[in-house]
Amino acid sequence: MRQSTSAVPKLWYRSLLESLLKVLTGDDIVEALKSFIDAIVNENVSLVISRQILTEVCTHLTQLDDNISKGVAHYTLDKVQPRVISFEEQVASIRQHLADIYEREQSWREAANVLVGIPLETGQ
Repeated sequence: MRQSTSAVPKLWYRSLLESLLKVLTGDDIVEALKSFIDAIVNENVSLVISRQILTEVCTHLTQLDDNISKGVAHYTLDKVQPRVISFEEQVASIRQHLADIYEREQSWREAANVLVGIPLETGQ
């Protein structure tokens, strides 16, 4: 049984993400995840694949140390900003996660500011 053409890159990105998360720690994982984000939100990658893999990144962010997760989350929001309409669901998830981190830190203003950026009207 052959896999569809779009399944191959998706599986490759998923495998790469899981490998990065298993092998790396600390600053290495931050830099690796930033490079990974750069690759998946690139306009040369299918939007369908970008969304699916970014959704998986969002899921993994919740399992990382808060400082690492916060840095990667802010970086991701900056990278997708020019195409935010294409990634509304993922942006909302990342912003909610950041707000949770700020709430744990009792940084209420930062939590509120992050939540304000969630797109309420959908373009998808």
